[in-house]
Amino acid sequence: MKRIFTLVLLFLLSNNIYSQILKGKIIDFEGKSIRNASISISNKKLCYTNNFGKFNVKLNEGIHLISINHLNYKNKTIEINLKGNHTKKLNITLERKINMLDDVEIIEEKSEKIITDVLSINVIGSKEFQEESNSDLSDIVQRFSGITLTDNQISIRGGSGWNAMAGSRVLILIDDIPLLSGDMGQIPWDLIPIENIDQIEVTKGAASAIYGSSAMNGVINVKTKTANQMLISQHPFIGHTKIISEYGVYDNPKNINLKWWDGTRSFYSTNILHSNIIRNTSLTLGLNHFKDYGYRYLEENKRNQLSLNLLHNSKKIENLLYGISGTFMKQDVGNFLLWESYNNAYIPIDSNLYQTNSTLFHIDPYLNFTTQNGKHSVKNRYMRIGLDNSTNKEDTGKDLFSETYYFDYKFKGWIDYLSSDITVGATTSNVFSYSEVFNGENKSNSQSLYAILEKQINNTTFSVGNRYEFIRIKSEKEFELSNGDSTNDFKTRFPLFYAGIKHKINTHSNLRSYFGQGVRFPSIAEMSASTNVHGGTYIYPNLSLKPENGWSFESAFHYNKKINKLLIDFDLAYFLMKYENMMEFSFAQWGTEYDIEHAYGLGFKTVNIGKTQIEGIETELNASYNFNDNIKSNISIGYTYMNPISLSPDSVYAQTNNLGVLQDITFNNSSSDTTILKYRYQHLFKCTAQLQYKKLSSGIIVMYNDYMRNIDNIFTTELVNDGIYYNDTIQIQAPIIPGINESRENNKKGDVLIDFNLGFRINKFTKLNFIINNVLNSEILTRPTDMQAPRRFLLKLNISI
Repeated sequence: MKRIFTLVLLFLLSNNIYSQILKGKIIDFEGKSIRNASISISNKKLCYTNNFGKFNVKLNEGIHLISINHLNYKNKTIEINLKGNHTKKLNITLERKINMLDDVEIIEEKSEKIITDVLSINVIGSKEFQEESNSDLSDIVQRFSGITLTDNQISIRGGSGWNAMAGSRVLILIDDIPLLSGDMGQIPWDLIPIENIDQIEVTKGAASAIYGSSAMNGVINVKTKTANQMLISQHPFIGHTKIISEYGVYDNPKNINLKWWDGTRSFYSTNILHSNIIRNTSLTLGLNHFKDYGYRYLEENKRNQLSLNLLHNSKKIENLLYGISGTFMKQDVGNFLLWESYNNAYIPIDSNLYQTNSTLFHIDPYLNFTTQNGKHSVKNRYMRIGLDNSTNKEDTGKDLFSETYYFDYKFKGWIDYLSSDITVGATTSNVFSYSEVFNGENKSNSQSLYAILEKQINNTTFSVGNRYEFIRIKSEKEFELSNGDSTNDFKTRFPLFYAGIKHKINTHSNLRSYFGQGVRFPSIAEMSASTNVHGGTYIYPNLSLKPENGWSFESAFHYNKKINKLLIDFDLAYFLMKYENMMEFSFAQWGTEYDIEHAYGLGFKTVNIGKTQIEGIETELNASYNFNDNIKSNISIGYTYMNPISLSPDSVYAQTNNLGVLQDITFNNSSSDTTILKYRYQHLFKCTAQLQYKKLSSGIIVMYNDYMRNIDNIFTTELVNDGIYYNDTIQIQAPIIPGINESRENNKKGDVLIDFNLGFRINKFTKLNFIINNVLNSEILTRPTDMQAPRRFLLKLNISI
């Protein structure tokens, strides 16, 4: 580590041998900044312009030929004469290679990245998943290396385990605005309209210093579509309309005894997206209808959705853009938690299932104003979620209601005397929720201030950031503090820091490294939830739950090069994450053993398990090769190795009362395998390949994870799996959740999931795809008692008019 520091220091000091400074700004004929233009001398690249088109380099005294290059502009070469100890300033104008369309301002505004690429960021566009079958966004993000989902709980590089009800260590953004349910802190995957997704950016590692609480394990930023004049001009009708319709059926399970239904179980969906440009306004309107009769007993899903995106480019006030977007959704869905048994894995325990009739919507007004000094942006969100819960269509009195008000102001500019980009901002969020499940009325308020500074010296970019986060939760029920006191007005605050460096070795390769702190405050649900679940089991509150915090480190090498018709992109990263007071959803005997109605006290509770560490490597290879105009191919391969461990395995983090005797709970005595954190994998492999020949296309996705070695140890006990016997012959207590051990024994080789699709372009505007999900009809278990869908066959029709 000392050698690396010394090399970096020598590299920085070497810049001081040049005393002549060349600084300037690259613009187009309209005076707009051009970012990512390369500045070079004698084919040696010196630097790239920043987000505001500015650059700053140190050179020897004398005459130099400076070349400026950009993919979308004509190259330009100028001669300059630098004298001793002199600073020369230039404003250079480039000419576009093509005539840009009317909506270029709108499109460029939407595609701008909001953070530095010093972080590990993966991006996929809508074209990469439109050939597949995806019921919601969670199906798409599983394509990314290092990502897994368990009960809609997303984990990046093993950062999260299993929490079926609440809390996410990954923050999701829609056009840079957070989208987490205010009371439960969960991602509402169904609320994100797939038909309106333009691209998805995944940031891996702790990013709380940039984005705040819940960005502890990473960030998913979904960019929505705006109208595109090129697409509109290619179609005969007003605007551009895309219609996607799917129909599919479930195959019989590999174990035919699991089939509880007669005939076939089907699912279908229709997505319509219309876009148009009316003068200076981009309009996008989306409709979605989805119906899934389900492969699990009573678990049906019906969804209707409307989305809107309006963006106006003001001509009265130059460089002013403002708009509003939003989504409205009505949904009826069943919620499966525990199975009846391994032999009845698709039937919920006691044949009971929670159904939720939900109404969700969010409205997001926003404004961007660009001046000579930088860009000001204001983003707002009002989100309302109402969940009407029932069991077998009988009201349970466990309805949930929450409202979220969000505001963010951000300024991105340039500091001349530091020759640096700067981002500063302030955020506030207010949440109101009411539910008997959460002990009545709860309120939370979070506020933050943040700043990010980025400086480029020749081919090296330095980035530092800081955020101050404050949160306050008020509840009808008192919280228990670490000093033994109680209060119904809980407050806490965290300062957070981030630093990163990226160095361009040459045109094709670079090195990057970053360190970032993370924090996640408990959600209202994790602290206050108190309710029955299936089979008599119970969710217990934990009013003494503490915030979890930690940090991430990454060091990586990236290589990108085009060799004739072959394009290669390779990335190799080492990562290390450490957490304090990690929160985990734990299954144990939290209640009394005399409580027969509640499964002898068995249930779930979110607890702080102490110190943890996750270390590993991740490598990704993306390649594309165009044989000719008719044959095109691409492949993406990713492998992630993770070693998630407890650093305090014998520390007591909770106690249970068994027959009047207090029993300590530690990581070691509550785990089925103490060598790895619960509900994690150690090896992940993902591969996506596509081949196109004239009107035909085909694609395959292969995903593998190894055996989930560690779960809550109580899941493996005789009481849960086999019941209690007298003299090994007379059963005096039936098993509570039978078959967990048997299913795990059959799954010790891990899971292999293969999807396949075959497409045919009927004409310029129509394409038909035949898709098979889970080609091998594998029995996939993402956690105990959660067997995934059998093989599915479907047809997908894509019409663009």
